[in-house]
Amino acid sequence: MISNQSVEDFRAICKGIIETARVESYGEASAAKMRAANSGSFASSRTLIAVAQAAVAVFERHAPRINDALFELNRAEPVRDASARREQLRVVLEEQIRALGAMVQGMGSLVARPVIEKMGKPAGPLGQIDAATERAVIESLGRIGLAVAAQSNQTAALQAASISITNHGTVASIQAGNGNTANVTQSVVTQVSPGEVKAALDVLIQALQQAQGLAPDQRAEVVEVLEQVKAEADKDKPNKLKLGGLIGSVRDVLEGLQAAPGAWETVKGWYAFIAANAAQAAPAIGQALQNFGN
Repeated sequence: MISNQSVEDFRAICKGIIETARVESYGEASAAKMRAANSGSFASSRTLIAVAQAAVAVFERHAPRINDALFELNRAEPVRDASARREQLRVVLEEQIRALGAMVQGMGSLVARPVIEKMGKPAGPLGQIDAATERAVIESLGRIGLAVAAQSNQTAALQAASISITNHGTVASIQAGNGNTANVTQSVVTQVSPGEVKAALDVLIQALQQAQGLAPDQRAEVVEVLEQVKAEADKDKPNKLKLGGLIGSVRDVLEGLQAAPGAWETVKGWYAFIAANAAQAAPAIGQALQNFGN
């Protein structure tokens, strides 16, 4: 579990983000209402749509900042229990995304209130804000599992690091003494080749086409996403952010696909390697060497 202090630090960051969004959403929604009034359509659905769109734009601008803060929270401490980590992150992320959505909704409603009262009917267009919030929650939760998998792999690599040095006398940078020995074995995340990934994706696509209980439209959408992942696998430098969104969007379907569990693990392992970037372990190993000298 992540410490309470780290979680509170995350909430403090989110509080600042939400406060900034509060000021922006009120200002931009008010400006949208004024533009509508100047065009002669003050008491109309067009005005409400303009206010809602301005509020949604602010939400969509700041929701990724909360995601970024969450990924920093995940990286702040080693992963000891991946399942518990995913659940903890899910709870705190959904809490803050919904808080942002509720605040933006409130500002939009406040600005639109005179229009709603004049029209004498509910502000249907403001429901766009609720829809944007739900989309952000679903997308963000889909990426949590991938972030935790990447962090788990990196944690395992660093924990497996040790040093293999034998001293036959006094060495300036290492504790003096005869026969001093420190054993180190470095273990890194195993890289999966693009060919293996594409083969695994083909297996998943075939399994999807034979899977029972999936609507044809849903099956076609998931296959389309996997084809996009295959296209990224062909690149020398796959787009990590794009892959995170693609893989996260089909994670729930593929986790439950009993016909090809090994193929799905291969794809997840490939993305985890890319996201973790095993080379990041090198500075930590260098620091370990320096600590031995000190």
